[in-house]
Amino acid sequence: MSRRQLGGSGCVRWDHDCHRSSGDCAAVATGQIIPSSRALLQWEAIVDDPIGALAAVLAYEVIVVSVAASTGGAAAVQLIIGLVVSIAAGVAGGYGIAQALRRGWVPEYMKVPVLLSVLICVFEGSNAFLYESGLLAVTIMGVWIANANLPSYEELRRFKEHAMVLLV
Repeated sequence: MSRRQLGGSGCVRWDHDCHRSSGDCAAVATGQIIPSSRALLQWEAIVDDPIGALAAVLAYEVIVVSVAASTGGAAAVQLIIGLVVSIAAGVAGGYGIAQALRRGWVPEYMKVPVLLSVLICVFEGSNAFLYESGLLAVTIMGVWIANANLPSYEELRRFKEHAMVLLV
């Protein structure tokens, strides 16, 4: 058990003490990312990052709704309606943006402002039905847009990176 290969790409090797060996790690050491790893990291950023926040918000909402509602059934109904509205808002926002960008309804210089406006509207619209459910809605919207194969996706990705630097 001197070495085992992880991931099947041949890029990362670990010895038995879990130290990275230098043999096949030239791409990692130079900062180059293998295309299959790039896609995996993209999905990690889109889906996995909000999962912890969504779990915390959902736990918080269960407590708030159960305290505010008169019965457990009313709390469950309010929570389910909020989640359904969030999912529907995310899908509708993602589909609407994808269609508008694909069909050329939005000029090139207005793509980022339109995306940001729709994102804020989806977030706040979802929050109007269930407090803090906007995160779920915009996460679903982001997944939809990422899967839409838009011709201007790279520009939108650069916007996301700039927004992340400003907000984080």
